[in-house]
Amino acid sequence: MILDPSVQGDAPHGLGKTSFDQLREAMFARLQNYLIAPETQEMEKDMGVWPWVHHLPRPHMEDIASFPSKGVFHFGIHLPDGGMLLFGLWVRFGETRIGVFMPSEILRRVSEETVRDELSRVYDGRPCGRISAMQDRVLFDWIFDDTEHHTNALIHRSVGPAVAQELVERTWHIYVSFLNAFIAHVPEYVPTLFGLASVQDVDEYKLVLRGLGQPTLVRSRLSAVAYVNQVTAMGNGLFVYSIFLPKGVGDLEWSDLLGVDIELVQVSRHGT
Repeated sequence: MILDPSVQGDAPHGLGKTSFDQLREAMFARLQNYLIAPETQEMEKDMGVWPWVHHLPRPHMEDIASFPSKGVFHFGIHLPDGGMLLFGLWVRFGETRIGVFMPSEILRRVSEETVRDELSRVYDGRPCGRISAMQDRVLFDWIFDDTEHHTNALIHRSVGPAVAQELVERTWHIYVSFLNAFIAHVPEYVPTLFGLASVQDVDEYKLVLRGLGQPTLVRSRLSAVAYVNQVTAMGNGLFVYSIFLPKGVGDLEWSDLLGVDIELVQVSRHGT
């Protein structure tokens, strides 16, 4: 994946914009607006995906770079140790690539092969197109054949918005799924979700619940006050929810939060 826009483009220097340049402009403008626009959050609430995304960091405008004429778009998420998760897109006629650059040091601190495999499958359950080691980073690269979509968008201008929206949805899917999987395996980054200094400022709670007829609703209720890290099915209708809360919050009225339709079997707190 090329992140330096000076490396190569589609048209010789000095020529005006091509129709495909204009298409890429529209695609990147829509993606940038989706990433930073406040109204995006209202859309996510309406769509029912808010419990999975509200706790995730959002890129700032200064962390976004867009070069439509070169087909390059990238944005970063800052990590508390000074590193960055870099999400990069490369759009050429007939092909779209979405990549995530992850610091190699993070993988070395966890069960590398297991986490690497899970991260590579966050889009559709199948491994991404390639995984490459690049100096101090690892690239997870998803490659899409968009020949038909791009051709249709150039022939029929009315198709352009749909192609642009598909780029947004692909990128957002990878962004949300990758970050959720990343945080689940590297819990020391969870404090940043609360604006705290370190994992020592966070308590882990384990809730044993029964009666999860609507697990999405349960996750939503818990996510209103905490970060839901993991859900484990125990059999006999029991589920264990692992959640994180800032220290000092104290024990919550879990039954009131969960509602009468959910039975709280057990709750325990594990300070770090």
